[in-house]
Amino acid sequence: MRRPVAASAVLAVALLFLWSASPGVGTVLGSADPATRALQYLASQQRSDGSLDHAPGETEDFVLAAAAAGYDPATLRSCTGPTAYDFLATQVAKAETSAGGTAKLILAVTVGRRDPHAFGGQDLVAHLDSLYVTTSGAYGDGATFGQSLAVLALKAVGQPVPSAALAHLEALQDTDGSWSYQAAANATAGDTNSTAIALEALAAGGVTTSDPVVSKALAWLHGQQNADGGFAYQAGPGASSDPDSDALVIQGLVALGEDPTGATWTKNGKTVFSDLLSRQAPNGGFTFPGNPGPDPFTTSQVPAALVRVALPEPATWTAGAAIPGVTCAAPKPTASLPASHPTPAPTLPATATAPGQARGGGTDSVLLAWPWLAALSALALGGSVALDRRSHRPTE
Repeated sequence: MRRPVAASAVLAVALLFLWSASPGVGTVLGSADPATRALQYLASQQRSDGSLDHAPGETEDFVLAAAAAGYDPATLRSCTGPTAYDFLATQVAKAETSAGGTAKLILAVTVGRRDPHAFGGQDLVAHLDSLYVTTSGAYGDGATFGQSLAVLALKAVGQPVPSAALAHLEALQDTDGSWSYQAAANATAGDTNSTAIALEALAAGGVTTSDPVVSKALAWLHGQQNADGGFAYQAGPGASSDPDSDALVIQGLVALGEDPTGATWTKNGKTVFSDLLSRQAPNGGFTFPGNPGPDPFTTSQVPAALVRVALPEPATWTAGAAIPGVTCAAPKPTASLPASHPTPAPTLPATATAPGQARGGGTDSVLLAWPWLAALSALALGGSVALDRRSHRPTE
């Protein structure tokens, strides 16, 4: 994306004014760091039940992101209403329907210094253990994201990771060095999101960059890096870098001790960090290419990457530390229609790839301003990004 030119300064100011004046959008705080600004945006989107979009996965990402940035997850509250943890406690039954859902909830609970053996009336760790298939090393269906999250959750609670579980994850690697979202290796469907989370999990399991599995994956990721320094779900004609793919790759690299801003990961003078930062909107949120504006699903993955924290996150936040500058406006009502999200992709034939899917934003009144905002943004920034609506990280 080109830098704004001087002649577009007035348009950029107008864009900033319209954005900050829109109902339901948090105040623009230019002095805050990028991760805090993203969290401020997410706080402005928290609904009256304590969630982001009534979605456990997004809400868990919000909790993980806040902790990574040094804020107490217990302070994530919709005004005086329920907290994010209050909402998650009502979602235990849904989480326990899959290994990935259980594991991601364990990560969110643990990072808040809460007991995953007694959350929402359930022992989440015992439930995850019950989903382990000893004959294969798989957790649940053994697909990449669920398996990776299970490994990360075990590491977070200090429980040994079965060697067979790591072996199963390694066996999912495709011949080109990538991982796909599927529960079996598929050389035609590798994607950056699945590859990054697998690397994050292998790193947590003690696998290093000297391991051929990891070195092959890093070589594949190098081939996926776009000219703008960022990453798409899958490289290819018209595939634009997107915030979530950037964020997941950053976390995967950080977990392995790689420097995402170093010369090794610099392309045309640009890095995945510079690409990610270029995609932050004035209100702190991040927009998936092709969508009209920021949404919580796209944004919730980003803050942890901005502060270079990989899963499982260390709980280094200070008790009571709240996201600064968040005002208590009327929370988004629980009865509102949730934003549309990608769902975990179905199992496809060996020759197929993940289906494309539109990514939606929220349904609040700020969308009424988007036709004007989009036009001003295109003029002020001197161009637009290519459309890439591919569904990626599952909403566990």
